[in-house]
Amino acid sequence: MSTPTPTPTPTPTPTPILGVAQPVPSSKPDYLDSLLSCNDYVIKLFKNNLNENNLSFTECTFDGYSSKELDKNNWSAATVESGDVVSYYDEVLVWGCSDIVESTIYGYYIVNNSDSVIWYYKFPNPVLISSLQAISLTLRIVLGC
Repeated sequence: MSTPTPTPTPTPTPTPILGVAQPVPSSKPDYLDSLLSCNDYVIKLFKNNLNENNLSFTECTFDGYSSKELDKNNWSAATVESGDVVSYYDEVLVWGCSDIVESTIYGYYIVNNSDSVIWYYKFPNPVLISSLQAISLTLRIVLGC
C-alpha cells in the first residue's frame, strides 16, 4: 500500500497596493517634520467603510493580523515625481490571513506614539483577504509640491 502524497498548501498571492497617505483633516501635519520628529509610527488596517463625515477607524481582527511598526529610518530620500516631492517606505508591508474566512479591508491608518491618527488611506475598492489571498502595501507620501 502506498502512502498518499500530501497536497501542498497554496501560498497566498499578495495583491499589490500603492497606498498614498492622506492627512487626517483636523491635523494637517507637515509630513517631513512628522517623519523626522516621531521615533516610530504604527500602521493598522481598518475594516469599516469610512465617509468624510466619520473618520472613525475599526481595526482589523482577522486571524494572523497584527499592526506593524514603521521605522522612521526606512523612508527613502525625497524625490520629485510629476512635480510632487515624495518619499517611499523602503519595506513592502505584507499581511496574510490564517483563517479560511474572507475579511474585507477598506484601507489603513497610521498612528503616532500616543495612538492619535496622523494619516490614513481608503482603498479605491475594498480588498478581500483570506488564507489564499494576502495583500502587500507600498507606502508613498507626498511631502509637498
